[in-house]
Amino acid sequence: MRKVAVVALLGLAWLAAGCGEKADTKKGAADAPREQRWEKADANRDGKLSRAEAATGSTPGLSAEFDKIDANKDGFLTREERDRYIAAKAKK
Repeated sequence: MRKVAVVALLGLAWLAAGCGEKADTKKGAADAPREQRWEKADANRDGKLSRAEAATGSTPGLSAEFDKIDANKDGFLTREERDRYIAAKAKK
């Protein structure tokens, strides 16, 4: 009985964590390559991209639009700035 309860709890935890969802949902499938390019460009793994990191070729759109995407003008791009910029362009 105890094994059944443990298995049931693990199954519920797995579903609650979203592991039961399809990995290729429309949003997830579009975001995966974007995240892979971001990770490849983020040489120092600080979670943001400097102008030099954005210019590596992994993220050509970010490099070309760097000043427009860098909303707070700190010289770095964050994922949030990137996502806001993409959302704003999609609305146009």
